[in-house]
Amino acid sequence: MNAVFASRIVTKETTLEGSMRNDTGASAQSLSPSVRQPFERGEFLMTTAIGHANGQPTKLLSPFVRLGDSPTTGASPAGNGWCDFNTAARQDARPARNRAHGVANPAAAFREFLLSHGLHPDDSVVPTGNRVQRCPVDDDKPGRTSGWYVLYVDGLPAGEAGDWRTGESWTWCAKEKDSLSLEELKIAQAHLERSRKAREQERARLAAEAAARAADIWAKSNACEAHPYLSAKCNASCGLRLSAGKLLVPVMDMAGTMRSLQFIDAGGNKKFLFGGAIAGCFHRIPGTNDVVAVAEGYATAASIHMATGWTVLTAFNAGNLLPVARAWRQVHPECRMVICGDDDRWTKGNPGRAKAEACAREVGAATLFPSFASGAGRLTDWNDLHQREGLEEVKRQLLAGAGQRKRDIRSWGLERFAGQAPERRWLVENIMPCGAVFVLAAMGDAGKGMLTLDLGLKVAGKTPLRRGNGGERDFNPDLTAFGNRILRQGPVAVISAEDSADEVHRRLQSIGVGRAREMYVLPLPNAGGPLPVIVPGKHGPELSADWLELRAQLVELRPALIVIDPLASFVMADINTDPAVGAFTMGHMAQLAQETDAAVVLVHHLAKSKANVVTPEEARALIRGTSAIVDNARAAYVLWGVEEKAGRAACSALGVEWARNSVMKGCLVKSNGPGDREIKTWIRNKAGLLEVRNEQLRSVARERTPALLDSLAAACAEAAQRGQPFTKTGANGLFTRRQELPAELRSLARHPLETYAQRLLEAKRLVLCIAKGSTSKKWLDVPDGDFALGMGQFATGATEDKENDS
Repeated sequence: MNAVFASRIVTKETTLEGSMRNDTGASAQSLSPSVRQPFERGEFLMTTAIGHANGQPTKLLSPFVRLGDSPTTGASPAGNGWCDFNTAARQDARPARNRAHGVANPAAAFREFLLSHGLHPDDSVVPTGNRVQRCPVDDDKPGRTSGWYVLYVDGLPAGEAGDWRTGESWTWCAKEKDSLSLEELKIAQAHLERSRKAREQERARLAAEAAARAADIWAKSNACEAHPYLSAKCNASCGLRLSAGKLLVPVMDMAGTMRSLQFIDAGGNKKFLFGGAIAGCFHRIPGTNDVVAVAEGYATAASIHMATGWTVLTAFNAGNLLPVARAWRQVHPECRMVICGDDDRWTKGNPGRAKAEACAREVGAATLFPSFASGAGRLTDWNDLHQREGLEEVKRQLLAGAGQRKRDIRSWGLERFAGQAPERRWLVENIMPCGAVFVLAAMGDAGKGMLTLDLGLKVAGKTPLRRGNGGERDFNPDLTAFGNRILRQGPVAVISAEDSADEVHRRLQSIGVGRAREMYVLPLPNAGGPLPVIVPGKHGPELSADWLELRAQLVELRPALIVIDPLASFVMADINTDPAVGAFTMGHMAQLAQETDAAVVLVHHLAKSKANVVTPEEARALIRGTSAIVDNARAAYVLWGVEEKAGRAACSALGVEWARNSVMKGCLVKSNGPGDREIKTWIRNKAGLLEVRNEQLRSVARERTPALLDSLAAACAEAAQRGQPFTKTGANGLFTRRQELPAELRSLARHPLETYAQRLLEAKRLVLCIAKGSTSKKWLDVPDGDFALGMGQFATGATEDKENDS
């Protein structure tokens, strides 16, 4: 037998489903594809195999196997291309080139990597060692080399590349990271460290060259009194010069050394010296020392300085706000600093606001953003406000917003509270205050979403408010919520984390949209997904960038009502058990309410409880989560379920069909100030919307009261006559023995039943009687009854006078 063609798996023995050739050249069955294809690539060898001859497994031994060629009938072991296993090297490993670095030509592969990232190296890329090689990148002008790379081929081929203009960098390795051995990982890490040091050296060299060039250009430049860019921006020249028709803005470090220059042409195009240092550097417009402002661009900084006279630091971009503010704060720790950010609300993530607020949090500064009378024109910064509404408006907003300090205690003396205090303003009279946080809590499936949509439609103007002849508001009696009048209308924003657009549509249709004017419902499942307001931060909970973007829109909208439903879905931290998270969340919501003058409604859940809620205090205790939620809200309202019997009685009184979860009680359980704390009965209408029905129930009760009083008086007289009198309360009380009362009285709850008894006593239609052997009056009877006359006797088996009876 001349040769054995085996599978790719190299073992001492295996079973072949392929073919073998005998000495006579006779051919067995053809090789299967799984065996033939690896063989044709020359990727396998073996010394022993089990073949099939005449249907029986046969052990085949062969010292020869051909490499790289397909077998041919009659091939001879002699000649090129045959390997003698007796003398051959091991054949059970991949070729050395693959094991070492995974590619045959590392330099060529690395060049392809550079091209894929927009770099354009020479046709031949060679190892650089500890030297950074420069090359052009996409959009480079002729002669420019903004790209860089380093390539190492010793040990494990690896490299790194980047773009000096953007600061981006990318790493490359000849092998996939997941396939690296521990030794290879160490080699790769060593290459990266060498690359980092080389980059730092190159960056330092470039920065030094840029600084020298900046000083030379500055020395040869001319004074600047006017320039088309300054005219277009309504700016003055504050420490600028001119060179070749371009404005020069010096880029300085804290030591006062010029590190680079910014060039601005007549069209507003801006460029920096190549390689010059920017991080932590700025252009300072000197002014008064009571406030130091940090802004992004020169035009914005100049407008701020012109309006206020403050010292202003130009950071050149949003990402440099923090390095500049941090550097200044380290040298001037006591200065009062404000970050005058750009409100990039037209850009995803609002990077200007997000960077400014993050900077302010770290350095302990205030943040100020411009507010525009009109949203037209995609305006974002203080220079836009300067051009659109004038320098006086810039000054007014900055001085009012800065307060000279984020929290200046001296500005809050008693003189701020002199004169007549402002009246308390309500969105819903005596229930929901304006400019405050309102917690609405209920169990799941209570209908909170429908309730807040209905409130929003009314506030947004489904039923417009009317004015009386004297100019005072004549409120439509239909315009109510929580059983009370709605006293204000305006834009409404509802942010729903759980309801889809389809579900919102169905609910609105059930309620009836009517003529609602400016109402916005943001269903997050269809509008970008989850929107965290609070996220974990390095120093505790903080506001998310996505929320800051939306928050800016809410402030601009200035709504009368903001609904966040439900609160827990917007807090990516443990608001239920962590008081710090609760306090931070509620504090931020209070700030939002004050900035917008809106009632901010936070929809929340109740904890599960098997006990029946009777009092407002019991209802408040069921609000889920840390006490910081309720404690930091201006007001809180709870809806809770009622017992079936009470629910059926309420429905029966109004002639509506009872269903589970159709009747609830509700009450204002917390209010910082006056409020309507009446426990109200809510009954669901046919659309599924809960409505307060107290007035209707009272009306029914008023109509039924005379008959019920008559029935109760007769029942007490009859019971006393048969020797089984009632007491008002206790073991023999009316409610305890209510099954002995007529049907119309059995359905009454304890409070109304005992109230009717008291009314009969006050009207002297019933009297309290003393039983034989007792000194206290407890037993109910009519004035001319036997017990009232002292002749009453208890019937056999009746309960006699007991000390625990009332």
